[in-house]
Amino acid sequence: MKIIIFLFLLINPLLSFSMQNSPAIETPGAEGTLNDNKLYAGISWQFGVKASFNAILGLKSTHTSSGGNVTGGDLNVGIPIDKEHFRDVKLKAEYVNGNTTGQGNLGVGYIFGRDKFLGTIGYSLPYVKLGTDYIIKDGFEPYLQINTLDKYKKPSSSASTYSCPSNTVLSSPANVCLPNLPILNIITPPDIFSLN
Repeated sequence: MKIIIFLFLLINPLLSFSMQNSPAIETPGAEGTLNDNKLYAGISWQFGVKASFNAILGLKSTHTSSGGNVTGGDLNVGIPIDKEHFRDVKLKAEYVNGNTTGQGNLGVGYIFGRDKFLGTIGYSLPYVKLGTDYIIKDGFEPYLQINTLDKYKKPSSSASTYSCPSNTVLSSPANVCLPNLPILNIITPPDIFSLN
């Protein structure tokens, strides 16, 4: 009896290897995304020809992919704190593009007190923004801004899963489907030694 079982256990794996293995069916994981709208406040020091301090209020709306890419927009208002430039309120709309650590900003705006349009470019890091505005006939007005915007979080994504058709089992390292041979579930090598 032991010899028959031994021969069966020897031949059975050979039969299973001679059968064609099929690849497992992959279900790709979902890429995580995160849409974020952040209200923020800050203070900006504008230096150059028209130096001033500005109170900043804004809304930054972004989309973050699982790869860490950040895109979106920033709408903000800068209100001068000092009396000399109090009427020079700036309204800016900016395109945002970068990663979870830092984003480049490019946009346009308007200065109400001077009735002039402006172009703006800058770079945002957590809690800090450095940039410059260009006002026609007035030139460049660089600024340093401290604000309440922290680092963006990277969204998580789910891993791919693998499955097999019925009557097959998944072989994990190779991700292939092998035939499911029920006799191997009944008789295992330790059972051979326990038979008389």
